[in-house]
Amino acid sequence: MLRRLACNAHGRRYFLGYPGFFWPWNTIYFGVCCFTYHYTTPPLSMCKEFAAEWILPLYLRNLVLLWIFAGGWHLLLCKCFRVVSPPCQPCQTAVTL
Repeated sequence: MLRRLACNAHGRRYFLGYPGFFWPWNTIYFGVCCFTYHYTTPPLSMCKEFAAEWILPLYLRNLVLLWIFAGGWHLLLCKCFRVVSPPCQPCQTAVTL
């Protein structure tokens, strides 16, 4: 029983602790998702017809969000932390057909 409580405490710490599964990144993603859905998605009555007047703003919004998050992670991981892949080494064995 005590072992089960220890495992539950570790699981709780992983999911709810800092840095954990939900906090901070998944909470930030969920917040951005709720904000953009509530404030930048057109009303469903406007989306009844397949028209560029509601598709283009959604496409541009999603493109900007993709640039921000994917580009932000790229900048953070590759520029700020100087994560560099090792140089490519030529193959040591020759392949003959």
